[in-house]
Amino acid sequence: MHEVEYKMQSSNPIVSICCITYNHEKYIRDTIEGFLMQNTSFPMEIIIHDDCSIDNTVNIIGEYVDKYPELITPIFQKENQYSQGCKIFPIVFERAKGKYIAVCEGDDYWTDPQKLQRQTDFLEAHPEYVMVAENAIFYNLIDETKRKFRELPERDIDTLELLGARPFATASVLFRNLGKKIIPGGEDSGDTILWCHLSKLGKIRYLEDVSSVYRHHSEGVTEGDLIQWSKKMVSWNNTLTQNHPEIDSSVFKKRNLDQFKFPIGNLIANNLYKKAILIADELINATGEPSEYREEVYQLIENLLRQKDNSLSLKIGSAVTTPVNFMQQEIKRLIKIMGMLFQKDQ
Repeated sequence: MHEVEYKMQSSNPIVSICCITYNHEKYIRDTIEGFLMQNTSFPMEIIIHDDCSIDNTVNIIGEYVDKYPELITPIFQKENQYSQGCKIFPIVFERAKGKYIAVCEGDDYWTDPQKLQRQTDFLEAHPEYVMVAENAIFYNLIDETKRKFRELPERDIDTLELLGARPFATASVLFRNLGKKIIPGGEDSGDTILWCHLSKLGKIRYLEDVSSVYRHHSEGVTEGDLIQWSKKMVSWNNTLTQNHPEIDSSVFKKRNLDQFKFPIGNLIANNLYKKAILIADELINATGEPSEYREEVYQLIENLLRQKDNSLSLKIGSAVTTPVNFMQQEIKRLIKIMGMLFQKDQ
């Protein structure tokens, strides 16, 4: 079915589908098939960036490239770019020739063959809009449950709402290809940063149609991954703070505090109380404004401990104490050390 349809693709696509993938051998076929199922009245192109996967992802992509060489453009990295601090989205976007760009990561996929046509028709009819997004299915692979990503009515989405609970999945969007204006200077390129930047260049419309699946899984996620992800989130929030001085700083502070719960909570759940306080301090310092965060993060830690089980006892040397008391002692000790270091610097 695809062979006849895609002979009509040209070198001047209307939509560029940009896919980034890494070690997605279990999922990438669904992703690509979701691209190929699109029923459009216009030509499109598919650009797939693989960040040096160590599984079979590259070979699977290669099968589709061999079958649709005029449609699919692969970018196969020989070294992992993300680990070297490179921004992946700009690498892909600079190859996009379409008037519009759709994004889908290699573990998500599209389910509606009319997705691109419907979204393109909307942007064509409404030049004041820079992006359109839709609803999705949130598929939790951990417990095999599915639900709608959000229960929201059709409406415009502003910058402030983008900074709250994520209103839509990345795979659901289509936006105008504005060239270098998409990510000025190739700066940090998290999707929330991109959506918020685009919200300053035009309106964003949310449609209720369910057209994609967001897969939530924890394959290969380690304690170190959670910590590094939280640091990355702090970096993104620092970029957002700079990009959007019109937004109250409390919004970004809440985003950071919400993110800190994951690595700190994971350490506490595994009884690594001392490490929890040390990682908390790393995250606090990463914000660049430790005095603004310290008290609330310590309160967060204490709340997490109480939620876990305040009846547990820890044996430290010859003393027996509860987790909460132990953490409070650690906080007092660290504060004392910080005070000594502060006095030494004076």
